Amino acid sequence: MRTSPFARGLSLLVGIAAGLSLPACGGNAGLGESCSSVSDCADSLQCFDHICVPRCTRNSDCGDGHSCDRGVCTLAGTTEGNQCFGEYDCAPGLSWFDDRP
Repeated sequence: MRTSPFARGLSLLVGIAAGLSLPACGGNAGLGESCSSVSDCADSLQCFDHICVPRCTRNSDCGDGHSCDRGVCTLAGTTEGNQCFGEYDCAPGLSWFDDRP
């Protein structure tokens, strides 16, 4: 069965359009580009909230409910009622209260 030139051209255009719409991947995504995981971003970047951003150097770089673990912000695993050992250890929206004397 032969395919018409129109159908071949349309298939080619659809393939090109699909390839252009894919996010950067393979460790080549730059600052501000979309990502799915840290491996999608360039070496000096991390994937945070689906955007490649600079790697963290301290917990405060990551924001509420996250901590810096070897250059990558990670979500705190505590929940309400569990003990936090510092502000970095509390899940988003929770606070650390030091009641030591």
